[in-house]
Amino acid sequence: MAEAEDDPNAQGFTMTKEDLMVRRNQTQVWSCRNGEKHKNFRTGALTIAEGRNIAEGDHNKAVISKWLAENNHLSVGDAIVVELKEGIFQTGSQPMKTWGQPIHLEIAGLFHGSFHQQASEHTPEWGYIDNIIYTDFDTYTKLQKNLDAAGFASEYRDGYTKAEFLVDDPGKLDGIMQQLEDSEEFGLENMKVTVDSAAYQAAAKPYHQVRMFAVILLAAGLFGTGIILCLVMKFWAQGRTHEIGILISIGIKKGEIFGQILTEYLLISAVALTLSFCLSGSLMDRCAAVAEQMMEPKTDEGAFEVTVSDLYEPVIMKTASDEVELEHEVSIGAMGFTAVFLCGILSISTLISLAGMRNIEPKKILQSM
Repeated sequence: MAEAEDDPNAQGFTMTKEDLMVRRNQTQVWSCRNGEKHKNFRTGALTIAEGRNIAEGDHNKAVISKWLAENNHLSVGDAIVVELKEGIFQTGSQPMKTWGQPIHLEIAGLFHGSFHQQASEHTPEWGYIDNIIYTDFDTYTKLQKNLDAAGFASEYRDGYTKAEFLVDDPGKLDGIMQQLEDSEEFGLENMKVTVDSAAYQAAAKPYHQVRMFAVILLAAGLFGTGIILCLVMKFWAQGRTHEIGILISIGIKKGEIFGQILTEYLLISAVALTLSFCLSGSLMDRCAAVAEQMMEPKTDEGAFEVTVSDLYEPVIMKTASDEVELEHEVSIGAMGFTAVFLCGILSISTLISLAGMRNIEPKKILQSM
């Protein structure tokens, strides 16, 4: 393409080869104090394939994508140079002019994406995650000084434009947000505070599903157990009608008969509970394994979704959970609840069954034998 010497602000301005070269080689440098805590690495969207991540105290270090390294014949330990070109910030006759001093960075590590970003003709070079360079705060400060020397962004040289806070308990998030908004120490009147819970929601979704399934299963189990016990106790009591008639005929009170029958049922239940508690450990392991298998992330579905922001920055959103790991144990509380529930159902069932025999006549029972 032929070079144009026209005024860049005039109508019909044509980009020169140097303008195109600057834009083709333009990318973004993202700084972080600890690379492992950066959102993209923390969520597993990016992982270190070779070398290491950015660490606290680093100076002039860089972490680039493995794809970028392979296409530029680079490896861990090699050096790259980042420069601020005039053509990035404004159009003019010197797009290749360097602002400030070039910064030499040593490649500390190579990252690999856990997803595939679709190419688009509308996405600039710096909109692809494979072109992003992660570096330390010392390098960030030097870049800001270069901007300051050129008369740009001097207000950011000694401060931060963005801060990210991690919350260890999602249930406290609303309260923390309210404290930040009410605090006079931070001065947030000129800042935008947003909540990014996409990764947590994606990770917590299968656990919510397992919990809901467990609650439904527990409710159905308790209801079904209660109905079955009531029916069993009813038929069992009816089968002992002659025995009850004989006991009444020899002068034994109905309360004593009720206590005797209930004691027998409770002793049998105690044996059943003991066996069930002994087997519950292995059965729970099997149930947990089945639940983990059911909630296992689908390999044919992307775990991450990549979009490009209004500033043409790649934004990675976690859309699927990691592998589900369920911690399970038979607690004393669960065992106690089961025992109390079973004893309660047995007592009520026995009482209801024997209540129908309160008007029983021993003479008729003996005559029918």
